[in-house]
Amino acid sequence: MEKVFLIEKRSVKIRVMIINFPVIYKKGENTLRKNILYGSITVIILTILLGGCFMKSNDFDEETTKRAGETAESYVKNNYQDIETIEIEEVSKTPMGGMMVRGIVNGQSEFSLSMDEDDFTVQSIGEGHGFPDIKKECKEMDCDY
Repeated sequence: MEKVFLIEKRSVKIRVMIINFPVIYKKGENTLRKNILYGSITVIILTILLGGCFMKSNDFDEETTKRAGETAESYVKNNYQDIETIEIEEVSKTPMGGMMVRGIVNGQSEFSLSMDEDDFTVQSIGEGHGFPDIKKECKEMDCDY
């Protein structure tokens, strides 16, 4: 079907044709497109979910995790004052391949302790708000742990 309009403006005649193309949907084509779209979305969502589950896996065995926790507890008790309780929350692998131990001291102050996974030596500690003060004799050099 074709519609023709004649537009006149200041001695210029413009002929505009508007053609209506009928939209024809065949049952099979529309359904196939929807199935492909829904299938693709499902695969993407499953990939994201399953990928996230496997990325959070702990890379250390139980013995290594236990030893890291004990070393962290010993370090904090021997180097800081007024330590009543230490709770180890997580032992994980850092992006650079080291070991990170996270915990809470005295039920309120968080810490994260970085250590070498080969010999379990403490490399650094990050102290949260309200963390106990370091002992005087341990300020210059770490006390034995």
